[in-house]
Amino acid sequence: MLRWLGLLLGFRLYRARPLHGCCSMKYLAVKQNRMFRSLCSLPLGICFLFAGCALFPAGAAAQSGSRVVANMTGLLSNKGVCRVCLFSSEASFKGKGTPFRCLSVPVAQKSARAVFEDLPAGTYAVSVFHDVNSNNRLDKNFMGIPKEGYGASRNRLPFAAAPTFADNKFELPAGATTTLSIRLRHL
Repeated sequence: MLRWLGLLLGFRLYRARPLHGCCSMKYLAVKQNRMFRSLCSLPLGICFLFAGCALFPAGAAAQSGSRVVANMTGLLSNKGVCRVCLFSSEASFKGKGTPFRCLSVPVAQKSARAVFEDLPAGTYAVSVFHDVNSNNRLDKNFMGIPKEGYGASRNRLPFAAAPTFADNKFELPAGATTTLSIRLRHL
């Protein structure tokens, strides 16, 4: 009974061995329970969350950002999703870094639409592929040729090579909306 009371109060109770054989067993509060510590930090975390929301309102960022709308056509089926990634550098476009932002959008009527909101002005390129089996990667055959449809922002796709950032980049001005029409290629 005393052990359960200690757990409710936030202490872990252990039996202490008696120093002498005549002493009875006693319970000692040794250290605080982890659950008690996490419950104490919960109100503090909620306070930081509300303070962050008050200092950085979402509406202020939405007014100053630019937008990219990518319309994908040429999909062979309505299965799976369309994976669309926005890149801000040539290194990340080649796979030597991370994309600026990625979206998975549903396919409807053999087309898809992705909208990137709140973007800073700059130079970008979009890469897209139709992930028919929803395994989060572009499937290729044994020779490395894509089995799923793929595309890039300016539809400049070399026949025997991967698309490049230089061929598919575009400028995004501050506060503007850029609309891209991307036609997927199937080999």
